[in-house]
Amino acid sequence: MASVQNNRGKKEALVLFWCVQFGHDLAKLAGDIITYSADEYGFLLLPPDLATGSSIMPHKRNPDLFELTRGRAAALEGDLAAVFAIKGKLGSGYHRDFQLLKEPVMRGVDRLEGMLSMMAVAVPRLGVEPTVGRKILSGGPLATDEVMRRVEGGSAFRSAYREVAAAIREGDLWREPAAEEIIGRRKSTGGLGNLGLGEVRARLRAARTWNAREQRRFDGGPDKLAGR
Repeated sequence: MASVQNNRGKKEALVLFWCVQFGHDLAKLAGDIITYSADEYGFLLLPPDLATGSSIMPHKRNPDLFELTRGRAAALEGDLAAVFAIKGKLGSGYHRDFQLLKEPVMRGVDRLEGMLSMMAVAVPRLGVEPTVGRKILSGGPLATDEVMRRVEGGSAFRSAYREVAAAIREGDLWREPAAEEIIGRRKSTGGLGNLGLGEVRARLRAARTWNAREQRRFDGGPDKLAGR
């Protein structure tokens, strides 16, 4: 019994820790969208009906949805901190304080669900400005691609590296690679040319199968306890 009582709060903390980790991923994505949709970058275009306007600037689109997603990730950390604070300084056994664990857990799960729901709606509707993206790749950012192109042609890497460095210093830029070449050189799993979505989908199917099996076991628990 002491072991059961002293474990109160641990599962709640584990659930919220998972929510916080997932929330951090969503916050990073939201932060990137906020940055790269700003006028200074202009890579992404916010859908008008998912961005609020400005009270004084008629052209402006505010990324409220993504800013609130980022903010909710910080609020999730607060829910986890509340669970740690409630359970962390209690003596052994049962305490009425434990009933206060429910609120931050339920609130945290609801927050994460809301973040996921909104991002799932918004991200597929983002627009991309290919002209701006292509312009930013001109020159230096693709220097390594030029090095690798020369290596593929038979040059030693060190020689190709020095040749390209000298060309940059002299302002002698090379032919920019086509988009297919840029993507084709990035074939590591998870890279631009090999996203590994098949592997991700397989893991997702396996996770869903496991979840369905565990749900059936959980739902059948009361019947076993009741002898049915």
